[in-house]
Amino acid sequence: MNPSTSHNLFLPIHKARTIKSLTIQFTDYEISTCGSQFLNFTTLKHLFIQSEVFKFDMLPEEIGQLHTLKRLEILNFNYTSFPEWILKLENLEHLLLRGNDITQIPIEIIRLKKLKTLRIENCKLQYLPATFHQFNSLTKLSLVDNFHLQDIDQNHLPKSLTSLKLNPSNLAPEVITEINATINTNKSLKDKVLKQLRNLRLRKRSIS
Repeated sequence: MNPSTSHNLFLPIHKARTIKSLTIQFTDYEISTCGSQFLNFTTLKHLFIQSEVFKFDMLPEEIGQLHTLKRLEILNFNYTSFPEWILKLENLEHLLLRGNDITQIPIEIIRLKKLKTLRIENCKLQYLPATFHQFNSLTKLSLVDNFHLQDIDQNHLPKSLTSLKLNPSNLAPEVITEINATINTNKSLKDKVLKQLRNLRLRKRSIS
C-alpha cells in the first residue's frame, strides 16, 4: 500500500489516484468542505479519520462514492445518527465508528454484504436492530464502551458471528456470559458441520 497523510488531500489528481491508504488526524481545516478532494482517491482501500474530541465537524458525503473502500475508521466526529452515506460503500469489509453519539444502528446496514468486522465503540448505542440477525457476512462485532446498552436479544445476533466484544458496558455479567456461550456453541457447531462435510468429500473421493 501507499500510505498517505492528510496533506495529500490537496495533491495533484494523478498522485491521489495512486494512494491506497489514507490517514487524516486532528486537521486544522474543516474537513466537511473537502468532498471534491476525496473523489480524487479513486483506488483508496483504507481510510482512517480522527478528529479532536470537542471539534464539531462532519465528513463529506462524497466519501460514500469511494466504492473501492474496504476499511473505514472514523473517530470522534460527534455523529448523533449513523452516517447514511456509509451504506453506499458496498465493498466495505471493516467499519469502525468510535467516540460518537450514535444511539442506534440502522436496519439498512445489512446492505453491506461484504462487511466482516463492525466496531461501534464508545458511542451511545441502545440496542441492535431486529433485522441484525440477517447480517450473514459479519464475523466480528465489538460494542465496547457503550454504556447506554442495557440488553441484547440473542435472536438479533447473526449466526455467522465468531467474536463479540461487550466489555466494558452496563450489561450484566451473566448476560455477557450467556451471549458468549451461545456464540461459542454456534462456532463449535459450524466447525463440526464443516469437518463432517470435508470427511464426506474425502470418502467419496476414495470410493471413486
